[in-house]
Amino acid sequence: MKAEDAVECLERNGYRASCLPFSRTADVRADLEGLLSSGALDREVYELYLKDFGWTRPSDFQNAASVIVVSLAQPMLRTYFTVNGQRIGALIPPTYAGSKKMIDEAKRKLDAFAPGHRFEFVRLPMKTLATRSGLARYGRNNITYVDGFGSFQRLTAFLTDLECTSDRWQEKRMLDRCEKCTTCLKVCPTRSITADRFLIHAETCLTFLNELPADRPFPPYVKSEMHNAIVGCMVCQRKCPEDRKFLGSIEERPGFDEAETDYLLKGDFSNKEWAKEMEQKLAIVGIDLSIFPRNLAALLESERFEEPMGIPG
Repeated sequence: MKAEDAVECLERNGYRASCLPFSRTADVRADLEGLLSSGALDREVYELYLKDFGWTRPSDFQNAASVIVVSLAQPMLRTYFTVNGQRIGALIPPTYAGSKKMIDEAKRKLDAFAPGHRFEFVRLPMKTLATRSGLARYGRNNITYVDGFGSFQRLTAFLTDLECTSDRWQEKRMLDRCEKCTTCLKVCPTRSITADRFLIHAETCLTFLNELPADRPFPPYVKSEMHNAIVGCMVCQRKCPEDRKFLGSIEERPGFDEAETDYLLKGDFSNKEWAKEMEQKLAIVGIDLSIFPRNLAALLESERFEEPMGIPG
């Protein structure tokens, strides 16, 4: 049995997957550190997202031979907040919720398929792994696109002791459609996508800014009308022709009543019991208290709301 067989198992179960020899993680690391040293990658973005990866084999898994890269379709989520009796819909982009569930379910499939072999989650630069292994391609917006899922998908990876016998390492590629399309460049609220380079200016991207702690104010160039989701940003994905057929994929989640919304807007989380309860509810939609009250206040000011679908509070 080889890693390619495990990849086929996942694909029979609705995932998309690929594999690379573990030795290729050194090349992935070189990719990342090259961008950092050249100045193309912002140091703060690197510190927030791109450090502390599993570059070496774990001490208890020295026979790890390959990395299996996995993609699963994920929809946007929609929750709502209540202000002055009005239910206000808010989007959460794909990938914010359900990470552990995806990892656990994929691991169960792999363990059942190959008993006696190991599959362990590993934290690595997923986009680079996916594009280098041929699983995904980049859009001009630097988001990864997978056949059948578009950009509405989540990536994860597992170490395994199975050998990957076909090293499919390749140059990072952009979608064919992107060669002549500039839609995302034109609609990006903060102009983080530019024509002069392939890598976006992540340090000015609204997604990055929306994920910073709430005590960090938005920079002056972020205008109220730019906000479109409670966290992250969906502007380029919702305008992308490649994603058009996935836009109807929205999963409704329970929302927040007036008292809860008021609590989040006040931003006083000193009551640990109440804060814990709210954290548990927010976890269902994949966000946490750290973005409040700033993000919610900004979204309310923008008045760019989504129409809730009559879901219970």
